[in-house]
Amino acid sequence: MLFSPTGVSECLREWGDLEKDYQHIQDTHRLYRVKLEEVTKLQSRCTSAIARHRKKLKELSSSLVRCEAEQLGRKLSPVEADSVADIRAAADERARAFSEMEAFLPKPNGLYLTLVLGNVNVTLLNKQSKFAYKDEYEKFKLILTVILFLFSFTCCFLFSYRALDALFNFLLVWYYCTLTIRESILINNGSRIRGWWVFHHYVSTFLSGVMLTWPEGILYQMFRHQFLSYCLYQSFVQFLQYYYQSGCLYRLRALGERHNMDLTVVCARVEVSMQETVEVYLGDSAHIPCQYNFSQADSLPEFVMFQWFVKDRVSSSRMRIYYVDENDDVADEGTEFSARIRVAVDQRATRLTVQEVQLSDERDFICQVNGVSAGAAESKTRLRVFAPPEAPLIQGVRAGISVNAEAPSEVATCEARNGFPKANIRWYKDKMPLVPSVGSVNVRTVYTVESSGLYSVRSTLEYRVLKEDKDANFSCEVSFLVPSAIRTVESAAVGVTIHYPATMVELWRESPKGLIKEGDTVLLRCHGDGNPSPTFNFSRERELGAEEDLDSNGNVLMLWAVSRADRGLYRCQPQDSTKLKGEVELKVHYLDPAVVVPKEAEAMFKGEDLTASCNALSSLKTSTAWYKGGQIVGVGNTLRLQDATYETAGEFVCEVSVPDLPTLHTSGSIHIVVHGAPQLVGEEREVHLDEALGRTLNLSCEARGHPAPSIEWIFDGGPMWREVLSESGDHATRSVVSVAVNSDIGVACNASNRFGADVRAFSIKAVPLVTSGVPFSSAEGGRVIIVVVIPCLLLLAVLGSALYFLHKKGKIPCGRSGKQDISSQEKSAKDDIVLEMKNNAEAKTEDTVLLKTVNVDKNGTNGQ
Repeated sequence: MLFSPTGVSECLREWGDLEKDYQHIQDTHRLYRVKLEEVTKLQSRCTSAIARHRKKLKELSSSLVRCEAEQLGRKLSPVEADSVADIRAAADERARAFSEMEAFLPKPNGLYLTLVLGNVNVTLLNKQSKFAYKDEYEKFKLILTVILFLFSFTCCFLFSYRALDALFNFLLVWYYCTLTIRESILINNGSRIRGWWVFHHYVSTFLSGVMLTWPEGILYQMFRHQFLSYCLYQSFVQFLQYYYQSGCLYRLRALGERHNMDLTVVCARVEVSMQETVEVYLGDSAHIPCQYNFSQADSLPEFVMFQWFVKDRVSSSRMRIYYVDENDDVADEGTEFSARIRVAVDQRATRLTVQEVQLSDERDFICQVNGVSAGAAESKTRLRVFAPPEAPLIQGVRAGISVNAEAPSEVATCEARNGFPKANIRWYKDKMPLVPSVGSVNVRTVYTVESSGLYSVRSTLEYRVLKEDKDANFSCEVSFLVPSAIRTVESAAVGVTIHYPATMVELWRESPKGLIKEGDTVLLRCHGDGNPSPTFNFSRERELGAEEDLDSNGNVLMLWAVSRADRGLYRCQPQDSTKLKGEVELKVHYLDPAVVVPKEAEAMFKGEDLTASCNALSSLKTSTAWYKGGQIVGVGNTLRLQDATYETAGEFVCEVSVPDLPTLHTSGSIHIVVHGAPQLVGEEREVHLDEALGRTLNLSCEARGHPAPSIEWIFDGGPMWREVLSESGDHATRSVVSVAVNSDIGVACNASNRFGADVRAFSIKAVPLVTSGVPFSSAEGGRVIIVVVIPCLLLLAVLGSALYFLHKKGKIPCGRSGKQDISSQEKSAKDDIVLEMKNNAEAKTEDTVLLKTVNVDKNGTNGQ
């Protein structure tokens, strides 16, 4: 209760006050009724006057047309033409003025309103009521549009009931009928609603009625979905239209401007226009122009006053900051703009300059122009201040992020400091924008107001990572407003460590490359695509499916000096998974030692045949070759020896190799021994030799055979001899004797073993030396020796050449004895021609020329 009396006297006093108030209300109501009657009379009087004036203007226009037609081609004078043009322009202006006046006068309703409401005055008498009614009309459309949108969505996608459809169609009929009534009332109050818009609502009312009365059937169901889809679309369009019309209405009320969808108002005689916004950087100077114009040039004011106001940021109250008239031009004292503003004025505009703009200057600046009798008007401009933020700083999380996390995990933070107004941060993954979505992408943004008034923004990206994001780069983009533009700055990209289980395991042989042989060291490496890399267990499949665990070093398995027993299937498995595994088949190639048949040594008789084989077990295809003395004598694993001779004897080596694996090879050997009777080297069975009497002659005899033959020398005539060389091998024997030639000698060389014997005979004829009995001096003797030696040397040269030629042709048999120096066995391996000058101890001077030819069989044991 507003008053609580505590006694009777107070109640009586209160009743007396109420009686006075009641009398005052009655007086006010009587005055209202009187004024209302006066208003009604004024309305009628004004309406009649307008009707009469409009009728007279129409008659005057018709008279002007008729007068111009009666001139019969005579042109009007310039004065007359100007007068007629002025009359017509004024008539048109008055017609517009009458229309604006009639907006505030009662008028008869149209046919539709008369049918619905009857002859009721629906004209609103003041501008505020008109605005309120139009605003209510727009809100009514908005509310019903949202309801119809939800209703049509429910009928289209959620429920399909004929009763629900009927309720929706009835709502449409009621909605469009109400719209037509309200729009007719708005038109009566001066709204410029287009006729097609009202007609569209009439048609919609009719169609909604058709849908309401359409019986259930196949055709109805076929058309139903299309109709509901159209209603969804129409509701969405009308929702957008509401914001358009409400914006127009706001501008009309705030700025006094017109739009074809706004209500018609009385034109002001002074018009002020300003920019909607003026944008400037923090610390710069802002220039706010204000342009004005007087609509009637014949009634320009004598002077104009200008006032600049600013709205308070908190209370939105107006505060004057500058005043200009014909005498004064001053800034109001005591404001924060007193020392920072300047105003310039000309005939059609004024301009306010704000220096060193601050963040607190972002507000509405109002320019008021007062033309006194010409009217007053004002407009406003919003000053906007901008301060670009610092470059964004991005930081990714250092710890690894698991893909098994159920909720999005923090990935990175991005911060942009000291900007105005608030900057926006947008996140990118590999240059593609990330859109927040529940359970996948979440962005938390925190704004901080610094002490300077600037904003710092910090954005945290929470993202549910996937395995595919292991190489992804995340970056943030800061977008901020600047004068007349939007700028963006992109940060550096950061990656994050993502932990994910392995989905694939691979096992491969890293070394050695190529085929594996026994004795190699094998390195097996296992790798999984998980992060971090899992720990692996290695195993080997044994017979009957059994598994043998193997010791390994991390993801590496080393097999030292593998053998064929190490071949098989190897596996690796992560310790935390039993479903994943990697496998590799290990093949170890081998080559067994060569087996030669017959083994080691084989004896055969001269003239016999022998077949030897060489085999080596291998996992790959092999190649076999036979060698003797370093020379290849056969290819293949079989060696055939036919018609054996003593040259056949010796060691045969078989080399077994693997062409696909050259480092894999082996060898075996067989020693062939050929048994037979001795055979002297050389084809001659009897050798004839001439030697100077008293000389010493070396005779050589070499025989082949197995067992090694023994050599026996038989001399005829009992000469002086001694054996200077005796050599014996497995298949050959050689003997050299030195014989003193004192007379003709017959010598036999007998080589024998248990299989037989072979003999060679030497016939040596002693040739006496011829000497002269005439004495001569030593000088003459020297000359004689020179004369004798020179021809001998020439003869020996010719003879040596002939012997060498015959030896090459093979016409000189082996075994010819001669004087030989046997101090070195190496000299017996080749044929030499030796010229020896020997002094006899029994004579003072003796020139001896020895021709020694020794033929040594190249196949002899010593020669080998």
